[in-house]
Amino acid sequence: MGLATAQVLSSEGYRVIISGRSQDTINKALSEVAGDCTGFPLDFTDAASVASFFEQVGSLDHLALVGSGKAVWGNFRDLKLEDLKVAFEQKFYGFFLCTQAALGKLRADGSITFVIGGASRSAIPGTTGVAAVNGAIQAMAFTMAKELAPLRVNILSPGLFDTPVYNWMTPEQKADFFKQMGGELPVGRVGKPDEIGQAVSYFIKNGFTTGAILDVDGGDGYIKYWLNQLGCFRNLTSLFSGSRGVGLEQRDLAEGQVAHETIAEVYMQALHNKTAQGKTFEVYNEKGNPLTNWSAAFAALLSGAVFH
Repeated sequence: MGLATAQVLSSEGYRVIISGRSQDTINKALSEVAGDCTGFPLDFTDAASVASFFEQVGSLDHLALVGSGKAVWGNFRDLKLEDLKVAFEQKFYGFFLCTQAALGKLRADGSITFVIGGASRSAIPGTTGVAAVNGAIQAMAFTMAKELAPLRVNILSPGLFDTPVYNWMTPEQKADFFKQMGGELPVGRVGKPDEIGQAVSYFIKNGFTTGAILDVDGGDGYIKYWLNQLGCFRNLTSLFSGSRGVGLEQRDLAEGQVAHETIAEVYMQALHNKTAQGKTFEVYNEKGNPLTNWSAAFAALLSGAVFH
């Protein structure tokens, strides 16, 4: 994602400075970036290395931190303190050190963009450690946006992207994985690395945006939000009995006999104007006229108007 960000910003006319742990890594990246781009070695877990990097860089207009560290996976009860410490040292403290060192170099009304994972807001079992690291960066960024103003501070939270991190799979396995996972998203595919660069470019250019989180995830967060809402209902009979306003008419199945998993499937399929569970569903308004915009109609259905 860092390389793609450099490529996008360079193509837009920015003078880009990249970093890497070794000069070989930097040279390889520079060979793939057209335009005005230079680079210097950086180990952002080492304060001396960070200080040296920013001394070489000089003045800056914007800072984008896309670095990653060791992710600590596993259930909370099984997490090892030492592993969690390493995860914080390799990402949170790295972001902290780089940002603090950059403050004396950054333009007063420039910007800082933190690229983090979405685990801190997803509540997915087995990601407690990852959520802790990214949540700490998120909390720090929100406070910084207020404290460092007019310098702008924002967060970019990517979803599933086709990056080299998945190269441990065979090409066929990776293609099947991306096809399956991407097919479940409203956009119908996984992300392209340059789309992260475009999002970073937005934060750089838009002077009215600070303290914001931008989810670049193909609609994954939107789906998870609504599916979580749906999961709260054990009995959905009220969806089909005497409701006023927007309603859902289910054909070929008895009234009130649908489990919440089926309704979730309705939503997933509705985004693509398809049928769910082999049945046809129709959304209509209070006048009995069908609503052809599935996503808007289903959102209206869930808004509370149909519940008593």
